[in-house]
Amino acid sequence: MRSTKYLGVLGALALLLAGCANGDVESATESPADPPAVVDHCTDPLAGDPTDVNAQELAFCQAEGLTKIAGWIQEDTIDGTLASRSRVNIDPLAVEIQSYTDSGEPGARAILIRGNTFVEREGKWVQATTESDDGTMAYQATMPMRFEALLNPELRAAGTNPDLTYDVIGHETIDGDAVTVLSLQLSDDAETSNARESRLYVRDDYVVVHTETTFRVNGSNQVRATVLTTIDEPQKIINPRFENDDESGLSSESDQASDEQ
Repeated sequence: MRSTKYLGVLGALALLLAGCANGDVESATESPADPPAVVDHCTDPLAGDPTDVNAQELAFCQAEGLTKIAGWIQEDTIDGTLASRSRVNIDPLAVEIQSYTDSGEPGARAILIRGNTFVEREGKWVQATTESDDGTMAYQATMPMRFEALLNPELRAAGTNPDLTYDVIGHETIDGDAVTVLSLQLSDDAETSNARESRLYVRDDYVVVHTETTFRVNGSNQVRATVLTTIDEPQKIINPRFENDDESGLSSESDQASDEQ
């Protein structure tokens, strides 16, 4: 079974992490300790039909491009099986993540809104906190901060390895949008490396409409993909604190623990 922690990151951040290209999720989201970005504006690295694209320059443009659209819906799959569906609204910033089990049934649901993470458990919304004794909940409480950092062009560029380069391997049309196909070979050692190759399908406005990353898992290749099914449409995401007029439906983690006993 996929972990809730993994699904949370997959659903909310997979599209964004695809452009980090540094192999380190943590460094891409730690804003206070990040050094100043070498790139401080979008250099338009796709202009002029290049043969390769610097990962740090791409990261800046990618983050900037996402902030210019109203919102989107994305689906994340593992070897073609739906793992999560996410809705993202940019202003105000909010994310709703619906995960799915291996059998295709709806699983955990989470909402990131106003800097908070709410997780639905047994029909009740529970707010995740960094002080939680549950390691997964404590991690999920940091997700809004991480998501905001990945939408910040300067921080995004600062967290991306400037020495990495994507190869331009072609041009395609996806749902009427012309895209440039980029490939990054993450390692030449298939036996020891987890991630092997990442492909991005990037529009001219630097919105990535499709990603595919190949991983080596237990000796076999696994493909994790993200597809934007809706682009530049605002998403109505309700804060669980105010889901109902008379009652929020929220319970504390202590209440949840008591219910599970």
